[in-house]
Amino acid sequence: MARIAVTGAAGPVGRRLCAVLAADPDVELVRAIDRRRVHLPDSGRGDPRRERLDIRREHLREADLDDLLDGIDVVCHLAGSDPLEATSSDHDLVATTRLLEALDRSHVDQLVVRTSATVYGAWPDNPVPLTEAADLRPNPETPWVQMRVRIEEQLRAFAASHPDVAVAVLRPSVTVSDEGPDELGRVLAAARVVAPADGASPAQFVHVDDVVAAVDAIRRARAEGAFNVAPDGAIPADRIRALVGGAPRVPLPAWLARRLTAIGWRYRLAPTPPGFVPFVTDSWVVANDRIRTLGWTPTMTNEEVYVAGHDAAPWAQISPKRRQELALGATAAVLVAGGVAAAAAVRRTLR
Repeated sequence: MARIAVTGAAGPVGRRLCAVLAADPDVELVRAIDRRRVHLPDSGRGDPRRERLDIRREHLREADLDDLLDGIDVVCHLAGSDPLEATSSDHDLVATTRLLEALDRSHVDQLVVRTSATVYGAWPDNPVPLTEAADLRPNPETPWVQMRVRIEEQLRAFAASHPDVAVAVLRPSVTVSDEGPDELGRVLAAARVVAPADGASPAQFVHVDDVVAAVDAIRRARAEGAFNVAPDGAIPADRIRALVGGAPRVPLPAWLARRLTAIGWRYRLAPTPPGFVPFVTDSWVVANDRIRTLGWTPTMTNEEVYVAGHDAAPWAQISPKRRQELALGATAAVLVAGGVAAAAAVRRTLR
């Protein structure tokens, strides 16, 4: 009978994983850990899942981790900050370091950690698709991605010094639930609005339930190493626009799109850090062959996931001519905003 701890249990993946584990008769205990309140499905009195759940509201950077890991066999580490969360750039690294130090003192024999498919970086010369054997090349100006690469470096070192512990890393693409895309998905969606005129890259979207199934497949198999998690293939950029009703796009040269995104981020005019622009202009499509060897198969395609998590845009009912007018108007607005921000920067310099 397994005793499993799940960090990040309040998130979409965490709470669904806790529910799946608590329903498994071979699981004795599920310790749901999160700094936020954990809301799991109400199973009603008498449901054995309630008896298997041990909910702990704790912050990994401050909690007594020896106590949290007491009696635990397996840790599923899903906790982590979002790309735009107001935390220090090393927040997740510090939390993971504390966890690994506690694991060194515990009897845990399996560790599954979620990072992100962004660790490969988005580059014009990336192979399509990327396998787990590809080098990790995080783009500049992406502290959130670079932090995940550093976490994976720590995990490899831990695995090498603890051969008795099965260590696995999950690298999902943009994760979408019925409530919408994760924070990474929202950041990239904003970046697509100011897409370069020469087009954007294809994108992948995985449903939260398929990510949960991947974590559970790795746990059951005691698998080790890195695993990409995404449906087969990817959605072309023009198809993404069609799925949301042909959203107006600002047709700009790539250099100008990057420049305006940087200005917008600096002056809080846009929600996309400039380091994430390559993730909508260059490829980072991943292969799923390795996770499939564990019996995992995606239940939804990229398009099905995208549609399930994205409402039709207001302009879906607008005529193509009007959409073009809106795009041209958006171009002018972006250029004006860029000019205003640049002028403000000059005035600050002259003061």
